[in-house]
Amino acid sequence: MRDKTVSKRYAQALLSLAQDKNQIEEYRVQLNQVLETLDTVPILQYIWYNEQLPASEKKEIIKKYFDGKLMDISINFLCILVDKNREKYLKGIIQEYEQIAHLSNNILEIKVGSAVQLSEKDYYKLKDRFAAITGKEIRINLQIMPELIGGIIVKIGDKVIDGSVRKRLALLEKNLQVSNHRDSYLQKFISEPKELSDISEETLVAEVQTAVQMSDKAISQLEEKLSAKMGKNVKLHTKIVPSLIGGSIIKIGDKVIDGSVKKRLALLEEDIMKVIQNWGEELSENTPGRS
Repeated sequence: MRDKTVSKRYAQALLSLAQDKNQIEEYRVQLNQVLETLDTVPILQYIWYNEQLPASEKKEIIKKYFDGKLMDISINFLCILVDKNREKYLKGIIQEYEQIAHLSNNILEIKVGSAVQLSEKDYYKLKDRFAAITGKEIRINLQIMPELIGGIIVKIGDKVIDGSVRKRLALLEKNLQVSNHRDSYLQKFISEPKELSDISEETLVAEVQTAVQMSDKAISQLEEKLSAKMGKNVKLHTKIVPSLIGGSIIKIGDKVIDGSVKKRLALLEEDIMKVIQNWGEELSENTPGRS
């Protein structure tokens, strides 16, 4: 919390200077240039973050390196950070500056993590939605994150909307305990007589798809329960389908009962934009500078 407070204070002070000189964007570009330089020039990064190096020597090196590359005001700002022993806050200051600089121009940058590349339609749908929520011009910083499995994560400042499948799957696994309660799923699905009542064969073969192998005991118990429910002899044909993730699919004739986690996740994907919409009012209320 202290880091963010310090970063915001210095960013606001710098923005005030930039506004006076009408150079908000120029300062933003130069700050990012400094950060990029530190990331790509190891010796300069070492000097910048070295707490043992005297401030006078550090400032001299900074001035010589950035002379002709940065405006004097930018170099002076770096020297102030050195004098105040605030070098470690540089990245946070730049992030805060970018955010408030954008807001001063009625621009809001949102960071979006997506498992796959967004289609043009989805990109503009997301952009338009947040524009409507905040009343600002939206810039999307998109990052592809395959580990999300599906869905998206949206970050605006310290606000995070996690509509990823990874998040939902974690919740599903916690609440449903798929791997330890497969039988309870199967019991639930065979308790729906309206799904199976019009099957007429004397001996039935039921295909059961699961993400993991059923035990012989579980197969036998399910056969008994299905037979008792339907008043007919039922034999199971099991099939392992890892893509189901968890849960099961039961097929008897043309009847299908899909209780797989895969199916549930597909339904959850449809809710992503609803999640964003539900967050809309709170995001709007907490977005600084909204006119």
